[in-house]
Amino acid sequence: MFRQSTANDVERLFMKKLIVFLFLFAGSVAGLAQDVLVPPAAIDLGILGDEISVLTLDTIGSAVEDTELGIYDAAGNLLDQNDDSGGGGAGKYQSRVVVQNLTEGTYYAAVSAYDTTFGPADFAVSGGGVSGGIVLNYSDGLSDVAGVGAAPLDGADAAGGVAWFSFEIGVGGESHTLEIAALSNGTVSGGGTYRAGATATLEALPNPGYVFTGWSGDASGNDNPFTLVMNGDRTVGATFARAEIVVGTTGDVNATLTYSITGGQVTIQDCNQTVSGVLVIPATLEGLPVTSIGDNAFWGCNQLVRVDIPGGVTSLGEEAFRSCSRLTNVRIPDSVTSMGAGAFWDCRELSRVIIPARVTSIAQLLFNGCSSLTSVTIPDGVNRIGTLAFGGCIKLTRVVVPEGVTLIEDSVFAGCSGLTTVSLGQNVTSIGRRAFYQCSGLISIDLPEGLTTIGSGAFDFCISMESLTIPASVTSIGSSAFYNCRSLVSVTIPATVSSLGDQAFARCIALTDLHISEGITSLGFGMFLGCFALERVDLPESITSLGDFAFMDCRALTVVNFLGSAPSVGRLPFGFSGGQPSPPGLERAASVQPQYAASFGGVGADWNGFTVGISAPPQAPPRLAISSSPDGLVFEIYSLAIGRAYEIEVSSDLQSWTSFRSLGGEESEYTFSIARPAAARTFYRVVAADR
Repeated sequence: MFRQSTANDVERLFMKKLIVFLFLFAGSVAGLAQDVLVPPAAIDLGILGDEISVLTLDTIGSAVEDTELGIYDAAGNLLDQNDDSGGGGAGKYQSRVVVQNLTEGTYYAAVSAYDTTFGPADFAVSGGGVSGGIVLNYSDGLSDVAGVGAAPLDGADAAGGVAWFSFEIGVGGESHTLEIAALSNGTVSGGGTYRAGATATLEALPNPGYVFTGWSGDASGNDNPFTLVMNGDRTVGATFARAEIVVGTTGDVNATLTYSITGGQVTIQDCNQTVSGVLVIPATLEGLPVTSIGDNAFWGCNQLVRVDIPGGVTSLGEEAFRSCSRLTNVRIPDSVTSMGAGAFWDCRELSRVIIPARVTSIAQLLFNGCSSLTSVTIPDGVNRIGTLAFGGCIKLTRVVVPEGVTLIEDSVFAGCSGLTTVSLGQNVTSIGRRAFYQCSGLISIDLPEGLTTIGSGAFDFCISMESLTIPASVTSIGSSAFYNCRSLVSVTIPATVSSLGDQAFARCIALTDLHISEGITSLGFGMFLGCFALERVDLPESITSLGDFAFMDCRALTVVNFLGSAPSVGRLPFGFSGGQPSPPGLERAASVQPQYAASFGGVGADWNGFTVGISAPPQAPPRLAISSSPDGLVFEIYSLAIGRAYEIEVSSDLQSWTSFRSLGGEESEYTFSIARPAAARTFYRVVAADR
């Protein structure tokens, strides 16, 4: 704190004595925290003097002799204290502090009583308070100051049993002003008011990417820091220039690198966007190591084809190489520990990347839009992969997610249409929204045991996904999670699922095998809308409600087997586009348990386009699961009725079906493998031969 002297202040400098009266009241006082060392209620004593070599503060006139006194600088550092009585009776000081060589600035005095202990951080106050008056005096010598009559002071100013005073030591004699001229690309410290003949120290501080080149005005040369004798008012300026170096490349245009130096380390800040060819970034500049590539440093350098980053670099800034659209190769050294968000965003020709082993987090948007990226190696130590980290990497075919990753964040692999294989670490517990959106080449994915959440749209438009096993650990499936998975044949919704979002399996047009576990209570809006191949559905006894359009446009659905009472229904739960509950001529049966028939209106009634009938003893529908193997496809068929013949049928358009293999009914389960079909899209289903 420094307050400029005014004319009135100067007049007060000639005072040799200041007398302030206060009362301390009896009572026990608790310790005070450091934030009250400089309280706002301190009584301002003004400017006590200029260039005082010795300052004496003392208290007199107390009815109780033992008063205590401490003095602090503006930062709260204890300069001196006196804890002992210095003599009794009116006109005698009870406590005295003498401090020498006080420099210009603000100071604080604290007055209390009875064994007060002053410290830089707190106070410990014991014993009773003091009644009667205490007078605080000062002088610029060592002589005693005679006391004057005591006068009361508002007790609120003695909060906590300590009364605070503030005062300033001013600047004596003539003073001069050091003004800093307007600057660009940097700053200068050291401006202000100085005593005549004092020495000012100036320091030029360039902005990142700039260097100091020299002084102007009343300073000259390029020494930094610079000292200036203040024998008059002065004005000083400084000039700064971009810190640049030209580095040769294999292309037609060399690189002009702008850099900054902090703490003896170099950061590359910028590069001319016309640079072309192969660039080898130097390991040192001005004899100092290059340790980081700054934010946006090479953004838009679209003629670069390769960059070699030197060993010793530890960090790549945000969007450091964004939109280097012709960059095909980048050497990232093992020394790198962090890569900022979007560091290689939209590097459309980048084909292969090895992420250094020391990197533990894949930042958001890191490789977003790298449409030529075919291979990426993610280190085992990575524990986070950020949003859209690999978004739009349409040629990426295989990804292995390390065991340390627990969350697949939103849209991490969205738009990776060439992705066919994903290996998720066994510690993944949550898959974020649209994490695999439009991964149209993804045929299958093994979801780890322990997975609890599948986010909204997580596998939306994964049109090639043929098989899927939802672990029994899953409790939440978001809206549209498997929307438009056109090749998905079989789905089991486990009983652990307590939250099932709208349209979770809508437009799964190849779905023929649907198992809804007992414990599922409701199917929401459009849950299986447009599942054209679905012929039969078994609804467990736990189902109590069907949302609007739950099975709308399920063209082949002719049998619904209800194991419980009639659920509440929304609009057209089994209807068709155009508002029809059922097309003319389509016979549809609601098979119900005898004890629940009345809830459907009785045998023979029409219930939402279905004719109510009594169901035969429950027989699980045949189940078909297809998975990929290195040699082709593996078929698993189970829940077959012994003695009943079945056919596996194949189709390329879901309209025309032909027999692919016959099963004689001798077993309830069959497993076999076939070579992968040549056709790009092939659908399979299992049906009873006597249907």
